[in-house]
Amino acid sequence: MSRAFILFPAIAACVFTAIPCRADSIELRGGGEIQGVVVPDPSQPGIVQVQTEKSAKPLVFRKSQILRVTRQPGPLHDYLANRDKIDTTAQAQYDFGLWCEETKLTGLAQIHYEKAVAIDPQFGPAHKKLGHVRHGDRWITYDQQREAQGLIKHKGRWISQAEKEKLDARATQSSEQSSWASRIKLLRAKLFGDDPVRRAEAETQLGEIHDPAAVPGLVRAFSADSDAVRIRLATALGVIEGEDSTDALVYLVIAEANVDVRQAMLEELLRKRDPDTASKLMLYLRNKNSVIVGRAAWSLAASRTTTAVPKLVDALTQSEKKMVVVPSTGPSGGGGIGGSFTFAGEVSGGPTLPPNTPQGFGVVGSYPVITGVATAPGAIAFGAGSVQAPVGNTPVSGVGGYGGRPMVSRVTLVYENAEVLEALKSLTGMNFGFDRAAWKKWVGTSFRPEPAPARRVPQP
Repeated sequence: MSRAFILFPAIAACVFTAIPCRADSIELRGGGEIQGVVVPDPSQPGIVQVQTEKSAKPLVFRKSQILRVTRQPGPLHDYLANRDKIDTTAQAQYDFGLWCEETKLTGLAQIHYEKAVAIDPQFGPAHKKLGHVRHGDRWITYDQQREAQGLIKHKGRWISQAEKEKLDARATQSSEQSSWASRIKLLRAKLFGDDPVRRAEAETQLGEIHDPAAVPGLVRAFSADSDAVRIRLATALGVIEGEDSTDALVYLVIAEANVDVRQAMLEELLRKRDPDTASKLMLYLRNKNSVIVGRAAWSLAASRTTTAVPKLVDALTQSEKKMVVVPSTGPSGGGGIGGSFTFAGEVSGGPTLPPNTPQGFGVVGSYPVITGVATAPGAIAFGAGSVQAPVGNTPVSGVGGYGGRPMVSRVTLVYENAEVLEALKSLTGMNFGFDRAAWKKWVGTSFRPEPAPARRVPQP
């Protein structure tokens, strides 16, 4: 209690001084002021109680801590004058609780609701005020209701036993993964150290890892090292059973830029014979990055996943709508910038001149335009670039053509993925180029996801 006496004045100074005066102002020795009513305790002459508006129980102080009391009549005085006059019936206590609630004496209201249900355990209105709910023939608290439903309180939330077990398992797994990450970090230091004996020990210990909890640590430690180390990483993951190692190998295959390393990783992945490998690779065909789509297509072709053909057809081309600026045609009939441009959509006015630009002044700016075909490893794309184009109605020396106002157009950019086409050709033996309609027609009429079984008995 003595510790509370020491700390409370500082707390009260922060919390209570801003409250409007609806009760006595009680100034504490050493600083601080609270709003309430002093209630003497005859059984303890040296102690006083201070009833506040919000608390259900009065605060306790030594008499010497109270420096001055300035009387301010308010609801608390009315409460103290009438609380002992209330009838000992559930309805009377409930009604007095409502009065307390209306006058913002919330803590005291709870006391009288509790008194009402103590007098009559079936008095529903007071139970509801206390947050109780009806369960069969009795009233119970919200927590009791959740317990009756078989739920468990975990970190402030009510969850099922199954969910609790999952959270516990996840926490255990996270702890194990963290432990493995630290151990693998030490093994990596030995593996790349100068001592040949310690390097051999580290190599042996890495080869003996079979715990799925070690997968994140292995990937984090070795996935950015040399080609040989990355291949060794794939071998280490290949001997670890479970979904974690499969997911890690799928990720490494898609992320790997070196074809030879990717081939080694894919072999380890296929050696695991996980039935979900194909579906996990096919998910990457929906990626917006054409390079990732190309690697996924390559992996599906290399693994002879013929069931992926319909999804490969969908990934053959990607389209994207963009707003671009194209030069307007000058009086001579030529483009404002040399070259030809294709676009589709409604054309609207181009950009306006910057503020305070003199009339007719040619301003050169950079504007995106549709470009011709662009090629890159694994992809062919019709994309967008930028050129220097004049703004305004005056030709600009050195730019060429007529300096007309550029025009804004909504265009559809089409990206053709060469890796996907090669995968389709490899899996089907057909080649319809980037004609998705032709591919879809063939898939719908002639495609067989699996080769026909060989006949065991020669037919006449």
